[in-house]
Amino acid sequence: PDNVAPSDAEVEYLKRSYAHYFPEAETRVLDSFAGLRVLPGSTQSMNRRSRETRFVMDNESQPHTLAIYGGKLTGYRHTADVALNKLLPTLGERDAIGDTRILRIKPA
Repeated sequence: PDNVAPSDAEVEYLKRSYAHYFPEAETRVLDSFAGLRVLPGSTQSMNRRSRETRFVMDNESQPHTLAIYGGKLTGYRHTADVALNKLLPTLGERDAIGDTRILRIKPA
């Protein structure tokens, strides 16, 4: 984990993809990062482990911490909805100020 970084090939691939969709925009890289997806422990090889999303809380009825293991990036919205519902007893009801189902991601 200490040596995780995007490869030069990955950075170039992302720059080409960005330039394809935004040909007039500058493609200078200001910063970069890479991460590791935490998968639940198992005796199976990494390629055979479940990608199911697991939520672990310090307290089921009044959680203050919530850890998310596994899952897939493409399911971020569903994962966020489930996480917020699990934290609702602690956070309380609030008026929505945004809805990611209708908000569009725009380039900077």
